[in-house]
Amino acid sequence: AGAGGGGGGGAAATAASAPETAKTSSSRAPSEKKRAVVEIRMKDRNSVLVSPGNDFTFALKYHKDLHDKSKEAASRASKAKDGRSGTKRSSSGDPKSGGKADRRSSGGSKHGGSAGSDTRLPIIIVPTATSAMVTLFNVKSFLQDGVFETTEAKRAEDPTKPQKVKITRRITGESSTSEAEYEVIDSPLRLSSTDWERVVAVFAMGKDWQFKGWKWPTAVDVFNNCLGVYLQYNDVLAPPEAIQKWNVTVLDLSKTRRHLDRTTSLHFWRLLDEFVRQHKREFVRT
Repeated sequence: AGAGGGGGGGAAATAASAPETAKTSSSRAPSEKKRAVVEIRMKDRNSVLVSPGNDFTFALKYHKDLHDKSKEAASRASKAKDGRSGTKRSSSGDPKSGGKADRRSSGGSKHGGSAGSDTRLPIIIVPTATSAMVTLFNVKSFLQDGVFETTEAKRAEDPTKPQKVKITRRITGESSTSEAEYEVIDSPLRLSSTDWERVVAVFAMGKDWQFKGWKWPTAVDVFNNCLGVYLQYNDVLAPPEAIQKWNVTVLDLSKTRRHLDRTTSLHFWRLLDEFVRQHKREFVRT
């Protein structure tokens, strides 16, 4: 009986635990099912690219369109640069350009000679006023040596103003180095007709009286026949009103950072080289 009672008790315990097990299983099933719903298979860029049905030809087309537009824009910019000039502001660190049209005639030289055919010295004209940034006192140190010194400082060293200055420019090519000479004056009143043909650049002051008595009577005429430049410190917000109207390029110069002087000087020479190649090829020196 005892054994039978024990067996009966065990059966009763097993029967009692069965509902609890079933209850536990039934309560766990929805949770497992929920997890199955929210699980997302992780993918990396490689598995995405090799997935069947994905078509990436749109990306290739988009890249091709961008490439074609970039080439077209570069072509338009190159064509616009060939025919664009006008009053421009350039500095070694922060170039800015205006949008005035270039009024300079492509036939600036009546010679129309081949490149470098004229062995005479090209002429650069600077202002006579000592208040100008560039004068006969300091033009050589700036254009030849790439160092800007004020007129006042140079006059303190030697107060005698030269009648003209000869500048020797070193031109470094791919395989050799050559030299080119230029004549700088500030009073062109005694120039002959053939001498005027040698004028390739003028440093403007911003005053119309600078051109009084010249072969070309107005600033428009002057800068239709030669390169016009205006030098100013880079802390000046805007050049004089006349400079903004004339066909000249504004070169900005640092007041304190003298190591940048050569950059501005070289920029002038690049402008001059470009001008003579287009308008006075007989004076090409590069």
